[in-house]
Parts: sequence; structure tokens; C-alpha cells
Amino acid sequence: MFDIATAVGASIFRGDEANVLSRYHSAAEAAGADYVMRITSDCPLVDPDVCGQLLGAVMDGGYAFGGISGFPHGLDCEVFTMAELKRAFRETSSSMEREHVTLGIKNRKENRMLHLVCPQEYRTLQGEIRLVLDYPEDHAFFDTLFNLAGPIIDDMTWLEVKAFILQHHAKLQQNKVVIEDWKQSTAAIMSRARSEGIEVGRGFGEATVEWRFDGQR
Repeated sequence: MFDIATAVGASIFRGDEANVLSRYHSAAEAAGADYVMRITSDCPLVDPDVCGQLLGAVMDGGYAFGGISGFPHGLDCEVFTMAELKRAFRETSSSMEREHVTLGIKNRKENRMLHLVCPQEYRTLQGEIRLVLDYPEDHAFFDTLFNLAGPIIDDMTWLEVKAFILQHHAKLQQNKVVIEDWKQSTAAIMSRARSEGIEVGRGFGEATVEWRFDGQR
């Protein structure tokens, strides 16, 4: 991965393997960031338009944090200020918050936060479209999807990817079996957070803005 990133000219930072929060803080400081966008490598089809609209809404509104709501799992992105990242890094004593970078930011009630919301007309049933790589079954799904779609998938919007998956539904069933296991894993994470005194399940988007479809990637 390091070699691939270097070959395409990406800036690279390496830090404490056991402390994700520390890595984010140090990498953002090295980059001189004012805002940080969190995109994880288990979401290979994250949509730049969704990310861009979230970033713009957070910056324009002066929010401390922004996330998305109502989109398929696998389009995940979050935006937060460097000031909040510094505060979380400085103040956290929780192993959970060091592992899950934005928990401490979302748990701070003083923060103004935002949801970028997927309009109802574009939503899917939970688990109908799963675009995240957590399990071997997810890998099999992506392998089939990329082979079916070919290089054009790099230029598809998430709605075009969704339409393609639904069109080839019979061939893209590999990761449907992991939905229940994923729900149980998520519940276990939330239980662990509560055991460390971290409030979870809070409706962190005190403000909302709808995602606008413009037909472009």
C-alpha cells in the first residue's frame, strides 16, 4: 500500500499502530490542516460529491463536526475541525476514543454538528446495498462487482453504482449473509463505549442539510 500511494504522489504519514487518534492528529498537524475529512480504507467506493458537499456545508456553517445519514453503508465520511481534533487528542483518556477517532468529538455536547442527509427518494433498505469491506464475503462481492463493471466503475456516481448492483442483483448476493453479524458487532462496540462512560446513539446532527444530486462524479 505504501508503494502504491508513493507511486501516485500521495503524502504519507506513519504513526502509532495502536492509537488511531494520535495518527490522525499527527498527520493533520504535518499537513497544516484546518479541517480534517475522515475516509476509511474499507470504503472503496466513497463518492467525492457526497464528501465535497459535506465538507462545504460544515465549513460554510462553522460546524465542529459533520457526518452523513441515510446513505448506503460504505459511503461513510466525516469532517471535523483541527481545533476539535487537537482537543480530543489532548483530553481523551479512553481507549475507545483513541481507536474510534470521532467518538470524543461527537460526544462533546458543546459542539455544533451537522448531518448531510440523503433525500428519501434515493434511499435503500438497510442491507440492500452494502459497499463496505469488513468480511471475506464483502471481498467476494467487490471482486465480482469490479469484474462485472470494469474500469468504468471509477467514474460512476454512487447512484450509478447502486443502479448497477440492482441490475445485476442475482450475481451480487455474496455479502448479504453478513448483515446480522455486522449488526451484532456494531451493538458490541456501542456496549463497550457505554462501559467506558461514552454516550453513543446521540443524534449528533443538530442541523441537517440535504445532499443535492447534480449527476456528476
